[in-house]
Amino acid sequence: MKKLLLVLALACGFTAVASAQCRDPWVSQAVSQVMGRAAQGQGDTGECSPSNYNNGQWSSYQQLVSAVSLHFTGTCKDPWVTSAVRAVKGQIYGNPLPDGYGTYGECNPALYGNGQWSSYPDLMNKVQAHFRAQAAPAQPQPAQAQPQQGVCNDAWVTQAVRQVTGRAPSGYGNYGDCYIGNYGGGQWSSYQDLVNKVSAHFRPPAPAPAPVLSAPSGYRTPPPATVAPQSRFVGQNGYPIVASGAGNFQGNQIVASGAGNFRGNQIVASGAGNFYQRGGDDMKLAESGDPQAMYHVGQKFAAEGKDQNLPEAYRWLSLAVENGVSDAADERKAVREKLTEDQVKQINAEVKDWKPTPVEAPQTSAPPADAPQAPAPSSGDSAEKK
Repeated sequence: MKKLLLVLALACGFTAVASAQCRDPWVSQAVSQVMGRAAQGQGDTGECSPSNYNNGQWSSYQQLVSAVSLHFTGTCKDPWVTSAVRAVKGQIYGNPLPDGYGTYGECNPALYGNGQWSSYPDLMNKVQAHFRAQAAPAQPQPAQAQPQQGVCNDAWVTQAVRQVTGRAPSGYGNYGDCYIGNYGGGQWSSYQDLVNKVSAHFRPPAPAPAPVLSAPSGYRTPPPATVAPQSRFVGQNGYPIVASGAGNFQGNQIVASGAGNFRGNQIVASGAGNFYQRGGDDMKLAESGDPQAMYHVGQKFAAEGKDQNLPEAYRWLSLAVENGVSDAADERKAVREKLTEDQVKQINAEVKDWKPTPVEAPQTSAPPADAPQAPAPSSGDSAEKK
């Protein structure tokens, strides 16, 4: 009695393991649909392994079902039916593989005594009776006609594929486009239902959405260009300048009031003093202690190209991190992996002792004493005259 209980416990344990859940639930469902039973395996092993089915490649559930059906062709749900059919067909036709799978085709138990037998020998007798009734006794087997490309075993499948695709099926019999498992696992309730399932099979997959490109972390969007009003003065290189009480100018478009000396592309200012254009010289700003400029200089040195300088990139990215630019940390880590330990130690020591350099505006020279003075405009002259 104890031995019997032990055998039953082992059998139950084996069955529980054999029918455990697959890692991919779609594989579990497809095997269950095709074979009429749970997959024998677990995780990615046995019948749960996705590589069994078209090497793990499919774009829809219907394609997975087709691949599972193809994999199990010749494997019946009832292993005794598989064994009996293989034995009988091997004797009669020399081709022992059952033409079907699960409970379809020659795997259908109802073909053999309506699915009723009392023992394996009884099943063998009923399988023999089925196949011998199909064979022509005392007469040689007639030569089978060559399959015709584009003609399916199921005429409705041929017609539905032609209707949906506008062409003949790419295949014949029960292969290629003619394989009924492609369309709802071979199950449909009407011709229109079949057409719908054929349409779903041949419908191309939706294109992947285009990636959304965004500016890199820490990137500063440049401000819109400042458009100066109609100029009253023309500065060096012919660029327009609008100013009041202005000194010496070098730039493209400057709008200022009470200004001193300027260098830059587009400056809008009120008051006096010397200015540098912030977007035009990141290095000067970085040296003066601007954290974002430090970050941008580090990015420039890290970029591939003739100007790449990884030690300098690590230096400036480290300074940016030390000054609160957290976005620079990951880039600094990537650059550090390309440097030696000695380089990293030396640069870390230099960063620790680094001090910002104040930005100084260039000094303009006073005009010579003997330079001619511009005559004061008379009351009748316009400021537009030069």
